[in-house]
Amino acid sequence: MINENLIAEYTGTSFSVTKIDGVSRLTFTNGNAIDNKDHYGKAFMGEGAGPWSADVPTSLPHFRTLEGIPDYPNVLILGLGLGLLPQYIKENKDFVQVIDVVDNNQELIDYVDFIDDSINVINADAYTYTPDKMYDLIIADLWWHFEITSQNKEDLKTNYEPHINYNGRLYIPIVPQTYIKVA
Repeated sequence: MINENLIAEYTGTSFSVTKIDGVSRLTFTNGNAIDNKDHYGKAFMGEGAGPWSADVPTSLPHFRTLEGIPDYPNVLILGLGLGLLPQYIKENKDFVQVIDVVDNNQELIDYVDFIDDSINVINADAYTYTPDKMYDLIIADLWWHFEITSQNKEDLKTNYEPHINYNGRLYIPIVPQTYIKVA
């Protein structure tokens, strides 16, 4: 969760940020929304949030697929949102040395200036971006409401497989699917 004092209300061309009962909500023009909630990073990183509920959809068991994996010092996240996931990793995973985030929304990148300065945000399309380094963990935090297709998954795997270290993972949590690169 990001400190609420750092998040300002905002109305832009591709999204808005409002405060609802003191909690920031990022809403894109298509209606998809992300709330500044504590469970977001925990659930994505395999720490769960307890039993499933409508308010905590990431508490579904498939969000726990990262439990027990080896350390992953180099992380790439596809999708910025409010910056909850990269900030959570920065604050809670001491073994992570590099956190890169890819997002193609420059307005959003400019707005999310409240995450740690060591998090590198890259303005690029997640489907076509070519990394210049290898990663141990790549997380596709791109979709809501299960809008992912088989072609989306295959495109991501094809694009990022050459940039995953051996025993590294490409994690697509909404599906759920994890690709582990082996020798």
